[in-house]
Amino acid sequence: MYELSRYWVNLGHDVTVLTSFPNYPDGIIYKDYKSRSRRLFYRETIDGIKVVRAFSLPTHLRSSIRRTLYYISFFLSSSLAGLFLKRSQVVIATSPSLFIGLTGLLLSRLKGMPLVFEVRDLWPEVIPAIGAGKESSLPYRFFDKVARTLYDKSDLIVVVTESFKEQIVSSRGVSPDKIEIIENAVDTEFFKPQTVDPQTIENLDLKDRFVVTYIGTIGYTHGAEVILKAAPEIKRRIPELLFLLVGSGSDKERLVKLSKDSGLDNVRFLDPQPKASIPTFLNVSDISLVLSINQPLLHKT
Repeated sequence: MYELSRYWVNLGHDVTVLTSFPNYPDGIIYKDYKSRSRRLFYRETIDGIKVVRAFSLPTHLRSSIRRTLYYISFFLSSSLAGLFLKRSQVVIATSPSLFIGLTGLLLSRLKGMPLVFEVRDLWPEVIPAIGAGKESSLPYRFFDKVARTLYDKSDLIVVVTESFKEQIVSSRGVSPDKIEIIENAVDTEFFKPQTVDPQTIENLDLKDRFVVTYIGTIGYTHGAEVILKAAPEIKRRIPELLFLLVGSGSDKERLVKLSKDSGLDNVRFLDPQPKASIPTFLNVSDISLVLSINQPLLHKT
């Protein structure tokens, strides 16, 4: 939402973002916000965007109960914070999670604002897709009712792919006229081919390597373990090839340990990098990877 919000501000709009204290993807609040996160609310301005951060209980554990507590705590605190914000012309709620949609729905009804619900993940369909539960389970049935309510009560639904629209229309009975597709954009002035300084390549210890890079969240649904399984055979066939995994996530710690235990020297993990550094990593790469477990629903993205 940062890029969109900055764009709207540049167009002259008054934009307020109601969010949590930054903790993604590890579920640990960033050190610059540690002391502030004890407050119920915290206000700041970032590049002209008014930001209101609400209390939550983030967790780095994969426990579904702890994650649910995180979502519920943010729903309650963000709904309360929203009551003190001035009325806007529109409220935009982006998912996941569906609890954010509930906050948006509550505030839109209490303050008489139209609701735009942005869908970036298909919940609760993703629950059985990743093996986290069955369609007959209580969590699935609960989130299914929440999703139906949000689709029904939203004034406009925005999705990022054509397949998302098809899924919502076919499975939820939503009118196609109520759904708009706005695909993720790329800043081609920022992400563009460029020559990388040889010193940078040397600093990254990538000289004379064929670099295959994945940059992003390293979670269960991304299936990065397939790289570790293939690494020994690939080393035998292409000794100069190096897998570079840049990012963090719920599955990273396990994969780092697995890589070390397996003695893989052609797989390297790096911590998340500043956005300004990402074009450099892309330009030193011979191949860039997009990862996902082999699940049809996840391929819709």
